[in-house]
Amino acid sequence: VSAWELSFAFIGDQGVPCRFVATGGVMVGDRDVLIPVPESVERIHRRKHFRIRCHPAALLKAKTDGGEVAMKMVDISQGGSLVMFPDNKGRMLAKGQILMNIRIMLLPGEKEEESLRVGRAEVRSVSLEPKSGLYHFGLMFADLNQREEKAIKDRIYVDQRQTLRKKTM
Repeated sequence: VSAWELSFAFIGDQGVPCRFVATGGVMVGDRDVLIPVPESVERIHRRKHFRIRCHPAALLKAKTDGGEVAMKMVDISQGGSLVMFPDNKGRMLAKGQILMNIRIMLLPGEKEEESLRVGRAEVRSVSLEPKSGLYHFGLMFADLNQREEKAIKDRIYVDQRQTLRKKTM
C-alpha cells in the first residue's frame, strides 16, 4: 500500500497564505482522514518586499495638496508602508494621491531630524479596517534613490533584529 501525500493551503491568523504537505494518514469512518502533524508549514509571501510591523509609536509625516499630515504607521517595507490616521475625524487620503517630503520616525522619541526621508509616495489603496473602524492607506514609495532605499532597508533590518531579540528573551 502506498502512502498518501496530501497538500493543504490556508490563510494563517495574520492573513498570510500558508501551505503544508502531509504524508500518510488513515481513514476514520467513511468521510474523515486522520493525518500526521506536518514537519513544517510554509508561509507564502507574495509581496516584492518583506514587511514588518511598526512600533505603536511609529509616525509618518508628509505634505499633501491639503497641507501637512501626521499618521500612525502599521507596517513598513522597502517599497512602502501601511498607515492610518489615529481617528477618522474628517481626514482622508484618496487612491492615487501623492505625498511629498515624507519623514518616517520608527521608534518612540525619535526626532524628526533623525528620521528616514522619502521624497514621494503614492496612495495605492484605501481600506476600512473592520476591527478599529479606521481607514488604512497603502503607500508605495516612488522614485527612491539608492541612498533612501539603503537607509530604509538598513532600518528595517535593525528593527527586525531588535524585535526578534525581544521575542527570544
